[in-house]
Amino acid sequence: MPNQILPDLTEEATRVCAAIQDSKLGVKLLGGLAVWLQSPSAQLPILRRDYSDLDFIAVKKEVAPFSKLLTNIGYIEDKRFNAIHGATRLIFIDEENDRPVDLLVDNFKMCHEIDLKNRLNIEGLTISISDLFLTKLQVVKITKKDLLDLTSLIIDHEFSNTGVDLTYITKILSGDWGFERTVLLNLDRLLTFSSEILDNPKTKKISEDKINMIIKNIRDSKKTISYKLRAKIGERVIWYEEPDELIH
Repeated sequence: MPNQILPDLTEEATRVCAAIQDSKLGVKLLGGLAVWLQSPSAQLPILRRDYSDLDFIAVKKEVAPFSKLLTNIGYIEDKRFNAIHGATRLIFIDEENDRPVDLLVDNFKMCHEIDLKNRLNIEGLTISISDLFLTKLQVVKITKKDLLDLTSLIIDHEFSNTGVDLTYITKILSGDWGFERTVLLNLDRLLTFSSEILDNPKTKKISEDKINMIIKNIRDSKKTISYKLRAKIGERVIWYEEPDELIH
């Protein structure tokens, strides 16, 4: 694998993912470039957007070999940051193009937390479609980039174990009122956004129907006791974290 970092970030994502496959590591891509790999609609003119960095997640035991892989193919370790935060997150730098690679360890924790360490053995170059979906929907201050990514995912993936897995999604949210609150707010935003941006009536209808189906399943799911107790407090207490930086 050549160590020349490619200036085009989509091509670079493909190069690094190929290196991961060759090394037999279970490290997965996440963020916007994961959506780009998984959803052809992300390349349509109305849904295309810019990318600024690469985001990966690894189980703890694969952090060291993946770190070595990155340095072997041209990246520089941010030793100071990694010494302080390395138990949960590491950063590597592409000095030529002034771009970071962000590596999460075990869990995705931004506005809400998603435990992914037992889901990185799912086949594919990226985290699962359902996990990609949740990582985008957990952003409280959701951006146009996130909504573009979500629209691409909705268009391209059906409800299934390997697509948008409603059973998995509702199981997570039915035990966490705060996470569910953020997701439902963002699904309402997505409904409006996708309706405005999609120019094909058939595609627009499919998108609306899918989003409404997800909302219905979430609302109808059986809630845990901890969910019900937190629901009584509602928005009187903040229900999300304010991360220093979001993954897009």
